[in-house]
Amino acid sequence: MAGENNNLLANPISIELSPYADLAVSNVTAPNRTIADPARVKVSWQVTNQGNGTGFSDTWKDRVIVSADEIIGNGDDRTLGNTPTR
Repeated sequence: MAGENNNLLANPISIELSPYADLAVSNVTAPNRTIADPARVKVSWQVTNQGNGTGFSDTWKDRVIVSADEIIGNGDDRTLGNTPTR
């Protein structure tokens, strides 16, 4: 197949991100220390979208996790509860 080595075409294309949600947690309040057995703790927070679009869903679950360190997912984390959000 002679003459088939030059069958190439290149054109520049533009790729842009779609608008996306960027959820941020703020105004977290919780006690510094609670001593009781069983302990009751009241935690509150606010979630805002700092992105320029919406998420894939208008509902989600917020999860409250306590940890002995600042690393989530390394085995010392405990989930205190889940709250459905709309």
